[in-house]
Amino acid sequence: YDSTRTTSNVATTTPQEQLRYVTFGSSHVWGSGVKDEPGYSREDAFPYLLSPNVTNLAIRAHHLTYPTLCLETMLGDEVFDVAVILDNAFKPWNSEDTSRVLGRRLKERFPDIILIYVHHKFPKDIAWVERRKEDNTILSIPLEQWAETHAPGISKSDSRFLMK
Repeated sequence: YDSTRTTSNVATTTPQEQLRYVTFGSSHVWGSGVKDEPGYSREDAFPYLLSPNVTNLAIRAHHLTYPTLCLETMLGDEVFDVAVILDNAFKPWNSEDTSRVLGRRLKERFPDIILIYVHHKFPKDIAWVERRKEDNTILSIPLEQWAETHAPGISKSDSRFLMK
């Protein structure tokens, strides 16, 4: 059994519309958050905008550990030219190590695959952190709360503070 699939020098020989994409990530890559209105569906999530030849292996409410451990089973016999790994760096269970292991395993299986790493951050996930001089404790304040005091001119309904 040979677990290596060649993609035959993808960058120079495959027209862009024929590239075979695979995407990994969690809820946002899966399609969570796409408008819940008539005319919109999960297929409006970004993986489906990349190409008609996309396999979206994102798992809602999960992280990259699952595909890292179960890559062979998830891919089956399919061959891919491009892999997009979208990672939320603020979730403690997602780490750069997990992303690297997933990328390495993809490269071992598809030596010519193009890997695209995307680390996304939401302003609502960002906190202002400071060490208190009085008792040497660390204080963490969500950005939205910090902005109420330090940036009163910015509306809290501004898209920079909301996850949609």
